[in-house]
Amino acid sequence: MTAFRLEQISEAPIEITIFEASERTGGKIITPSFQSASVRYEAGAAEFYDYSHFGEDPLKQLIQELGLPICSMGGSACILNDQVIANLDDVAMQFG
Repeated sequence: MTAFRLEQISEAPIEITIFEASERTGGKIITPSFQSASVRYEAGAAEFYDYSHFGEDPLKQLIQELGLPICSMGGSACILNDQVIANLDDVAMQFG
């Protein structure tokens, strides 16, 4: 995103080199599977959530500028420590 923004504001063509911190490309986003179910999920992807109701959301703005689709996501539960957390009773059981 930074490289894209720098290219936009530059008055002359520029050369940008992007370095990865690890051998795996993709930054902090990974796609593991749950141990208890053969379901893959995106981890480290908090930026995928819509924060625009809190104020400026630069990632969402960039996605819209690039003409990429945005899909609403939702769900009634999550998995934490291989346990389904779907209601306050589940939260109490998991955290006491």
